[in-house]
Amino acid sequence: MPDPIVMAEAFALAAFAGFAVMAALAWRARRGEGAEVSPTGAGWLFALGLGYYLGCWVLDIRPDWRLREDLDRLLGLVMPAAILVEGLGAIRRVSRRLVWGLRLVVAGLGARVLLHGTVYLAGPHDMAWTTMQAGSILGGIAAAEAAVWIALVTVVRRAAGVPVLLALATALGAAGLTVMLSSYVSGGQAALPMAAALGGAAVVAMTRPATAQVEAPIGLAVVTLASVLVLGGFFGTLRIDHAAILGVSPLLAAVPLLPGLRRLPPWARGLLGVLLVALAAWGVAAEAARRFASPGPEIGGRGLAPSQRPSQQLCEIQAAGIAACGREPAEVEARLTGRGDMMTQVAGRFWLALAVGIGGSSATLGADRTADQMVKDLDAIQLPKLDSSKAQLRSYMQSYRSKFLAAAAKRDALALELFKVAPDHERLPELMAERWSRKDERYRGLHKEVEDVLTRTRNPKLKVEAVFVKARARIKETRSKEGGSPDLTLMEEFLKAAPGDARGADLLQSAIDHTRDQTKKAALHDRLLRDFPDSKYASRLKGPREPREWIGKPFDLEFREAVTGAPISMKNLKGKVVVIDFWATWCGPCVAEMPRMKELYARYRERGVEFIGVSLDQPAEQGGLEKLKAFVKENKIAWPQYYQGNGWKSEFSESWSIHSIPRVFVVDQAGKLHSVDARGKLDTIIPALLDRGLAANLGN
Repeated sequence: MPDPIVMAEAFALAAFAGFAVMAALAWRARRGEGAEVSPTGAGWLFALGLGYYLGCWVLDIRPDWRLREDLDRLLGLVMPAAILVEGLGAIRRVSRRLVWGLRLVVAGLGARVLLHGTVYLAGPHDMAWTTMQAGSILGGIAAAEAAVWIALVTVVRRAAGVPVLLALATALGAAGLTVMLSSYVSGGQAALPMAAALGGAAVVAMTRPATAQVEAPIGLAVVTLASVLVLGGFFGTLRIDHAAILGVSPLLAAVPLLPGLRRLPPWARGLLGVLLVALAAWGVAAEAARRFASPGPEIGGRGLAPSQRPSQQLCEIQAAGIAACGREPAEVEARLTGRGDMMTQVAGRFWLALAVGIGGSSATLGADRTADQMVKDLDAIQLPKLDSSKAQLRSYMQSYRSKFLAAAAKRDALALELFKVAPDHERLPELMAERWSRKDERYRGLHKEVEDVLTRTRNPKLKVEAVFVKARARIKETRSKEGGSPDLTLMEEFLKAAPGDARGADLLQSAIDHTRDQTKKAALHDRLLRDFPDSKYASRLKGPREPREWIGKPFDLEFREAVTGAPISMKNLKGKVVVIDFWATWCGPCVAEMPRMKELYARYRERGVEFIGVSLDQPAEQGGLEKLKAFVKENKIAWPQYYQGNGWKSEFSESWSIHSIPRVFVVDQAGKLHSVDARGKLDTIIPALLDRGLAANLGN
């Protein structure tokens, strides 16, 4: 689960921004009656927009300008469109019909934009839905969103502005939590800043009810609510009935306007409306929490579409501190997530965090115990051993994970308690290293804890452990995208403090992976070979080819196609541009990118382009070949597949230093390796090679 401290910081910042902006601008409402632009409407837009994006920034939900993922499109397209439309609505000269027409466009296209490029809408010939299904589902979502939008604006015009805003904030908070509990953590978090900003601004509106009689906050809140519910339904496990209740729950704020209740004082009507919304929305969240914690949840989603999900679900495990994306299942299993369903894994991390928090509180209460007593208690808690012969049994894995997480939580809490009582204790290096190994490096509490250790302890070995954690995190935090290299200052500090520590090779390899400057990368390679010649990374560098060194050289590959058994040879593909895709059916990002690969293949195949898939699926005796064949058939993948049969240890991919997937090579028409880093660049590389080939033919 995400860091609760970060979530609290994001919520507080968004609420403060909404409150501060509205407090500063609300006074202009009385002076702006004749202005061309409504100061109240503009103030609401600025308050909610600023609060929302500041909160998302703290939560590390930041849109990539390429807008490839659903959250990128939410923050980069859907929300800006809603803000623009409501900005037009704040201009008094703009026709109300035009504004409402644009609002309906935003409501109608929101879900379609969020689902663009996914398995639901992969392309005209291979969508998970038929055209009719897509139209009915997306049309139904758009109609529901528009109906709620119109109804809430109508209610606001009947002098129920503040209760509606508070009701929307309540529904947004409940929706965010429910989606988080439905296996899409970052998707649910996307609702929280808007709930906070709306709540903070609504506090100001309580003192100036006239400022609540505007439509701008309604539009932004409804768009956010609908978008987050779409994310939970299609990328998580949010149930349809839960999504429906959450989506319409704000309308309960209008119940006190019914004839029988109009006799109540205004404050009582408003309070009743908010309470009704809270009962409905938070009732759904409570049910989601119950399902979240219950044993045996189903694999995959229960949303509105097929169970095949893009990469977000798998990557949520990584966000919870268990690296699952781009790893082979057997490797993930060693970290408690290889088999069983993702929902149980995320739930386990949640309860682990809760147990650690409780354990930490207990540690404070029991601080009068001696360090020796704590160590004795800690040694009495043993982590359970995994019986690999039972790893295929779901009931066994659930029981094992539960026992492991409970034991780990107790050990982690006791280790922290020991540090607080005896910061120089000789056992702390190993105990704190164990504790930190179970923490996500993006967890802000971990950073504060490491700094506390470095400040208080005089144990040199414990300081080395703390510096290692900081160095590893710093490399990833400052990873380079376009040239240059990450910050290696802390890595150098660790290598100096522990010159013989084998983990130095881990840091050097991480630095190599995140360095784009080829000169610096080569220097790091040389240093790894010189200082850690016996490490696993050095053996890879000595044996396999460094792909970039082979650019411009012939690329040879011969195999029998996994499904048909037909012989495939690069020699027979000369004259064509060949895309080599290293992937696996268990790789979430690989599966998520498959619709895009199919689209490119269909576009360029007739122009002389061929694709080849190189599978890193597990050995056949573990079901790897059958999974590959089933996936190829189910998803109608038309290009040949090279099944190597040995996962990461497969000879061909290992010879090309393939240590992470997806990885894409491109071979030109002459059969020479053109690119070894073509992922996300095929739209540019393929046309350029085709044009070059055409020019060469014309020249001849």
